[in-house]
Amino acid sequence: MIDGFSEGADTIYTFTNVVEDHTISVVFGQVPKNTYTISVAQGTNGTITPSGAIVITEGQDTTFTITPNTGYQIADVLVDNVSVGAVSTYTFTNVMGNHTISAIFNQIPEDTYTISVTQSTNGTITPSGVIVIIGGQDTTFTITPNTGYQIADVLVDNVSVGAVSTYTFTNVVDNHTISASFILENAINEVANISTLITLYPNPANDRITIDLAAISEGEWRIELYDILGSAIALYNTSDTQMNVDINQLSRGIYFFRISNGDISIVKRFVKQ
Repeated sequence: MIDGFSEGADTIYTFTNVVEDHTISVVFGQVPKNTYTISVAQGTNGTITPSGAIVITEGQDTTFTITPNTGYQIADVLVDNVSVGAVSTYTFTNVMGNHTISAIFNQIPEDTYTISVTQSTNGTITPSGVIVIIGGQDTTFTITPNTGYQIADVLVDNVSVGAVSTYTFTNVVDNHTISASFILENAINEVANISTLITLYPNPANDRITIDLAAISEGEWRIELYDILGSAIALYNTSDTQMNVDINQLSRGIYFFRISNGDISIVKRFVKQ
């Protein structure tokens, strides 16, 4: 100020040809700092506050709050596209540049269930162990016999689903179990056309099972009883068209009869209850 009048923000002022008294004064103001922007990218299923493009004065701090919607949880927070973890707040300190912040939210898992896999010898089920499934999901298991073996049966919740190579649990809403049994390839060698003529009944059976050979030619038949692992249990010979076999002493499970007469070898499966 020169004599009470502003002369602007000059750094030099010269009084020329001074012929009277004068005054000079200076008003100093703070030098403005730079400003930066923190851009907030809002995702679905949750919010970050404050939102939008936040203008920050150089050197300041600012805190953001990350809040998931009901039924969701914070999966990750990204600052300048780098993960800082599933944090619920994040503070930019001593801001000296532009930044970005975003968050990822995922659904809180619903009820979970387990599928327990029981492995047996001579083959595998994959995946293995105790599999945790979110309610309503599907999951598929693959059953693979070892070399020289084949699938004899697959049990789901202790109920046979046949000699399948895959099994899918759909819309899982309960715990389950799965197991498989395998048998030597030459222990199951059914001849399709003739096999259909030989019947076992009742099947499943409790204490006795009948082998009906009446629909095929007569002759001397060798009948071998095997367990699920292909181990021989008993041997019978008959020339009758029907044979009753006492199975009362067998444990519950799956068994096989190999029925042969030298030219034909047929395997029939039955369940002991």
